[in-house]
Amino acid sequence: MRATTMRRVAACAASLAVITTAACSYGDEAGGNSNVSYSDTGTFNDAKPNAPKVEGPNLSASGKPTTGKPVKVGVLIKSLTNQYWQEVEKGINQAKTDLGVQTSTIMSAQSETNTQEQLQICQTMLLENYDAFILAPQTTSNLNPCITQMREKHVPVINIAAPGQGLVSTVYVGSALVDDGRMAGDYLAKTLPPGSQVAEIQGLPGSSAADLRSTGFKSAVGGSKLNLVASESGDWDEQKAYQRAQDLLSRFPDLKGIYAANDTMATAVARAAHQAGRPDVVVVGTDGVPTAISAVRNGEVAATITPFPFYQGYWALEAATRLVAGESIPLWVETPDQVITRQNVDQFFDPQGSAKPTLFKG
Repeated sequence: MRATTMRRVAACAASLAVITTAACSYGDEAGGNSNVSYSDTGTFNDAKPNAPKVEGPNLSASGKPTTGKPVKVGVLIKSLTNQYWQEVEKGINQAKTDLGVQTSTIMSAQSETNTQEQLQICQTMLLENYDAFILAPQTTSNLNPCITQMREKHVPVINIAAPGQGLVSTVYVGSALVDDGRMAGDYLAKTLPPGSQVAEIQGLPGSSAADLRSTGFKSAVGGSKLNLVASESGDWDEQKAYQRAQDLLSRFPDLKGIYAANDTMATAVARAAHQAGRPDVVVVGTDGVPTAISAVRNGEVAATITPFPFYQGYWALEAATRLVAGESIPLWVETPDQVITRQNVDQFFDPQGSAKPTLFKG
C-alpha cells in the first residue's frame, strides 16, 4: 500500500508548488476576506484533465497549519443515517484532535433526499460566525442560495459532495467519481465471461455522484464485451435497491453482475440475490463503508470501490484550516480510489471495517 501511495503522491508532487502562504484571514466580523476565490468545480473527470489539484497525502507536506487564532468550521453533510457520512464524520473528528480546530455539531438532514431540510439547516448555520464551511450538498443546486450568501461573506467553502456544473466552492475534496463507476465496470469485465449480462442500480436522479458514477460505469462496460441490459434508479435507498434487484433478477434470469452506486444499495442487492438463490450474481458497490467491508470479507459482495471517506473528512477539515491560515489550496484535493476485494481488504481496513489510520502516513 505504501508503495502505491507513494507513487500517487510522487505523481502529484508538482502540484505542491501551488500550496503557498498568503496574508489572509477569513470569516471575521469585518466580513471575511475579499481574496477568497470560488469556482464552478465542474466534474473533475476527463473533461478537466488539467484541473489544479493536490493529492490528500500531500496536503500535509508543508507541516501543520498555523492560524494564529482559534478556528471554527461549520459542517453540513448529507445524512448521518448513511455509514459513508459516518466515516467522514470520524475523519473530521480526528482532524479536529490533530489540528486543534473547533467545528460545529456536524449537521445533516434526516435523509439524503430531503433537499429542502438541508437548505434550511444551512441557512440557520449562516447566523453563526464560522471561519469556513464544509458542505456536502444533496444535489448540485439545493444549497446554492446558502452558498451565495457564504460568497458574499467571503468565507471559504469546502465541497465534499460530488462536484458538478453550477456547484460553486473554494475547494473540492474527494475522488474523480467517474473513476468510481469506471473501476466497477472494469472489475466486472475482468471477472465475468464475455457476453455476460450486467445491470446497474443508480443513485438519486439529479445527484452529481449518481450521474458521474453511472457515466463511468457505462463507459467501462461499453468498452468491454459485457452486455448492459438495464439501468435502474435506487435513490441511494436500501429498500428501493432491494426491490429493483428483485425485479432485475426476475426479468433477466441470465443476469451475471450488478453494480450499485453506493454500498447501502449494494448490500441490499446482495441480499436479494441470496434470497433468490442466485449466488452466481457478482455484486459490486461503491463507498467502502463498514457493512460493505464485512460483506466483502464474507463473500456476499464481490468488491467495493472506496474513496476512503475517513480521509475525505480528515483532509476536508485540514484544507479548511489551511485556507483560514492564509494558505492557497488547489481547487481539487483528490482522495484516492481503491478496488477492495476479499483478497486485499485486510490491507486497507481494520476488523471493524474502518480504514486503517496509518494508510497515508510514513
